[in-house]
Amino acid sequence: MNETELSKRKYMMVLVAMLLAVAMSWVGVLDRSSGKYVDEALVQAFSTYAVARGINGVVSVLQSVSVGGSFGVAFDVSPGEILDPVNDLVERFAAIMELSIGSLLIQKILIAITSSAFFNILLTASVAAFALTALLNITSAVGPLFRTVLTLVFLRFAIVLAILANSWVDIVFLREGIDQRLDGVSIVSEEISARVAEAPAESKPAEEEKGFFDSLKNGVGGFAERTQSMMSQLDAGAAKEELDNAVPSVVDLMAVFILKTILLPLLFLYGLKRVFSLLWGWRDVELKAVTA
Repeated sequence: MNETELSKRKYMMVLVAMLLAVAMSWVGVLDRSSGKYVDEALVQAFSTYAVARGINGVVSVLQSVSVGGSFGVAFDVSPGEILDPVNDLVERFAAIMELSIGSLLIQKILIAITSSAFFNILLTASVAAFALTALLNITSAVGPLFRTVLTLVFLRFAIVLAILANSWVDIVFLREGIDQRLDGVSIVSEEISARVAEAPAESKPAEEEKGFFDSLKNGVGGFAERTQSMMSQLDAGAAKEELDNAVPSVVDLMAVFILKTILLPLLFLYGLKRVFSLLWGWRDVELKAVTA
């Protein structure tokens, strides 16, 4: 095979790759697959966010329950305050889920933009211009047009391919674990919600009686009665134990959603950018040789 035949073969390979990119762009198979994955991920993220907010609301209700009494001086005791550390963790969990949902929505918008008819027409026109330039042997325009096509192909498919690569990792390695942990946290949320449904309203301090000893006697009796009544329906210690058992699952979910919705897409996108940079760095003499 002589040099001319080799150059023509290189040109045909480049042109076939470009035409394949145009065909994939118009067919939209990759767009639909990536869009479907993002939609499913959004449903999962919203469900997880709802569970996080549900636990946060339930814990807030538990913390608001108080027992009042009077030992000459009225006071309130809130057993639910022992749940404050767990509530802080759940609030951070909800914040991370908001960030994950925002990332997925951005990915969905980018898919819609890059798969629009405008992008497809622009890519098709640039490939046609490159082919025409090569056919007319206008070597001075080969390099700029090649890089133009390369840039459009990168913009057109980078997000989609990064999302598809992320979906493969998610489906193979992450999804089952996410579902199991989410089910466990949901069960805890439902159990704690059942406690709240049966919990008494905030009790009011007993009215102060005349006389210190009478007040003290009535205050102690009233306080003990209200405490026993409330604790029979609401055990903040048991609720904390149940939530503590769910903490590892919550932490795992936080880490996994950061990984699947933020870190992995950025990592795959960076990898595609590296490939793009290598192709962009081709010397003009090599590009001209393709169409020689």
